[in-house]
Amino acid sequence: MKAGLRRGLLAMALAATVVAVLLLDKPEEGVVAARKPASPGATLAAAVAPAKAAAKAPVGEGASRLTVEGDDLFPAHSWRPPPPPVPPVQPMAPPLPFEFKGRMEEGGHSLIFLARQQMMLVVKQGDTLDGLYHVDAVTPWSVEFTYLPLKQKQSLSFSK
Repeated sequence: MKAGLRRGLLAMALAATVVAVLLLDKPEEGVVAARKPASPGATLAAAVAPAKAAAKAPVGEGASRLTVEGDDLFPAHSWRPPPPPVPPVQPMAPPLPFEFKGRMEEGGHSLIFLARQQMMLVVKQGDTLDGLYHVDAVTPWSVEFTYLPLKQKQSLSFSK
């Protein structure tokens, strides 16, 4: 194309754009155009409040209503499968609050000396401590407990 023809086509396109903006950019009846904020500190919410009010009002009889706030015209959608359900977490017994302090044999039974905070306890097989721990067994290397609320076994190991 020649430069003169190209310039002529560009000038006609520019003129058509200006005419379209001037003639066709008139707000329709019932539609409120958003105004620029009055000051730089004005919020966007204040600028579009009249448009929201107009969008909530019915345009005409039998016309469908769209609201600015509630309708999601383009909801997000994912084609990925949903994640697998997370299994519920099983409750666990708290750590044993006892510290092994010693052992003594008496009459064929083993007595175990345990410390809890500032208290010294003497226990044997079959004892229940505070209604929470049952002494199931005393072996040469450990004391076996059952945490009664959850019926979970726990072991306190020590050296002979």
